[in-house]
Amino acid sequence: MNELMLYISVFVGAAIPVLEVWIAVPLGVIAGLPWFPAAVAGFIGNFLSLLPVIYASEKVTAFVRRWVKKLKRMI
Repeated sequence: MNELMLYISVFVGAAIPVLEVWIAVPLGVIAGLPWFPAAVAGFIGNFLSLLPVIYASEKVTAFVRRWVKKLKRMI
């Protein structure tokens, strides 16, 4: 497997947050990648997969606050 495919595999594997540290990066290192670039690819994959979650949590929090405020007015 060429090196680019290994980095892509680490990147995609790290998109699943639990797999980054425990599986994706170590498998990349075992497959022959240097540890630091494999860790960076894992970090970027994990970070990009968490951005929508972080963004959505802000929206959900704002919605819940509006909803609770509306419920308090009703009581």
